[in-house]
Amino acid sequence: MDEPFKDQPNQFIDLTKQDKPQLASLDYNDMTNSSDLDCQQDRSSEIRDMLSTITKRTNQNYVTAVSKAKTDPLLFRKDRALRQLRPTMSADRFTDTLKAISKMDHTQVLDWVIEAERHLERNKHGH
Repeated sequence: MDEPFKDQPNQFIDLTKQDKPQLASLDYNDMTNSSDLDCQQDRSSEIRDMLSTITKRTNQNYVTAVSKAKTDPLLFRKDRALRQLRPTMSADRFTDTLKAISKMDHTQVLDWVIEAERHLERNKHGH
C-alpha cells in the first residue's frame, strides 16, 4: 500500500541560490538582467490594466452596484433609469413618476424600464 504524501520542508526551488540569480528578477525594464533580450517586453500597459481592475473592484460604489445588479436586475435597471432621468425632470414631475412606478406591478415596471432606457439611449445620441 502506498504511503501518504509527506510534506518536505525544502521542496520548493529557491531561484536566488542558483548561479544566475538575476533570472529570478521581476524587473522587466532592466535589460541587463537577462541574456535573452528578445524575451524582454514592456509590461506597463498590462500592469496599468491590472491596477485599474483592482481599483475598480475594490471601490465600494462599484461593489454595491454589482451586488445590486446580481440580486435584483430589474431594481438595478429601474434605479439607474431614474437616476439618469432625474436631472431632466422638475421635482414635482419626478415625485409623480416615483408614485406612479410604486403603484405598478412587476410587468408594468419592466415595460416602463425598457421604454425609459430607449428614451435615454435616443437622447444620448441626440435623436
